[in-house]
Amino acid sequence: MRLFVSPTSPYARVVRMALEELGLAARVQVVPVRTRVPECEVNAYIPTGKVPTLETDDGHYFSESRLICQYLDALHTDDPIVDHDPEEADRALEGVVTGFLDGVSVWIRELNRPPGERSPGILEQERARAERCLAWFDERTDALGERADYPRLCMAAALYTLDRRIRMDGWRERAPRLAAWYDRFVQRPSFRATLPPQ
Repeated sequence: MRLFVSPTSPYARVVRMALEELGLAARVQVVPVRTRVPECEVNAYIPTGKVPTLETDDGHYFSESRLICQYLDALHTDDPIVDHDPEEADRALEGVVTGFLDGVSVWIRELNRPPGERSPGILEQERARAERCLAWFDERTDALGERADYPRLCMAAALYTLDRRIRMDGWRERAPRLAAWYDRFVQRPSFRATLPPQ
């Protein structure tokens, strides 16, 4: 199998961490690609041109991180990455986590634009969204637990982007319980094995 990724994509990192957690990394060749350019290799396989995209052994293509993780679960007999029958509280948590990851991704994409092309409105909107999410998670850190399932992998990818790429000032002081959870999570081998290039 092949996994097409952008090396800095937090969504691709979620799948790469899942591969490590499931013990499937050796079965998948990770293929870095440049996205948002006409010559992007993924465009030949899936019209959205999105990463991550997984090419399966039988020639099918999946391009959403949650769908890819569900497929990987089917290849693994132990603890799944995606809970197929979550309780309502876990559904609510996953919804906020994935919205947080989406917002952080928009924020870093906007920051990567040339300074004269950045939208102050988008930057402020995503900063405010991140602040709300951090406060919400800090009140519910006990619910995160220590599992490395899909929502927690998304949370780790989002917090890494916020902490190391956006470098949001003071978030650790404003969300100390969440920061402590994150500091434990970053010790996982899957997190360390998938660190993006600086």
